[in-house]
Amino acid sequence: HRAARLPEPTSHPEWRLRWKAVINELVEDGRNRRRPMKPLRQSAIEAMLAMMGTGLRDLRDAALLCLASDTMARREELARVRLDEITVNAGGSATLFIPRSKSDKEGRGMYRPISPASWAYLKRWLSAAKIQRGAVFRAIRIRLVKKKGKTTERLAIVGPRAIAPQQVARIFKRWAEAADLDQAYGIGGHSTRIGSTHDLVSRGYSTAQIANAGGW
Repeated sequence: HRAARLPEPTSHPEWRLRWKAVINELVEDGRNRRRPMKPLRQSAIEAMLAMMGTGLRDLRDAALLCLASDTMARREELARVRLDEITVNAGGSATLFIPRSKSDKEGRGMYRPISPASWAYLKRWLSAAKIQRGAVFRAIRIRLVKKKGKTTERLAIVGPRAIAPQQVARIFKRWAEAADLDQAYGIGGHSTRIGSTHDLVSRGYSTAQIANAGGW
């Protein structure tokens, strides 16, 4: 409203009463109820990866999905991953260093393992996007290029900026819908984090081990 130079709704003398009425209506029909985020477990991850091709967006999203599942990182942690925070280990695996997080206010940092399979997806993306430093997961824009014969080609261009944390959730949801997963409507930026937790529970890991792995 301010940007459009219009009167602010909250300045109206009846604002509080009208807003309270709106909330009461939402409460009565259940629309104001908080709904749990749906998990993305390993089986769902594999189904989503099977739908992806070799385009830049597909390669980026596959790498993001695998890293998110392996490290149980939060969406904001995933969005700001930098190449110098990934260390390659012997045997084809790697390690991600998360310098700060919601549960690490002092900035001591945490290390999370990356499986050889996930590191392979990451390498394919880094090579295709020609990323040698800086942000790993970057925004991709499409540029229309006109060619002879009045044909137009869509050219994908990798930008220098990292994706926004909100885009992580959109990427997960888009591929969940593409894979026709039943839980696609409830997918969020922490769905891989929740799904990996469920997988660890089913494998017999203790609560303390899972809390340590997820940075709780």
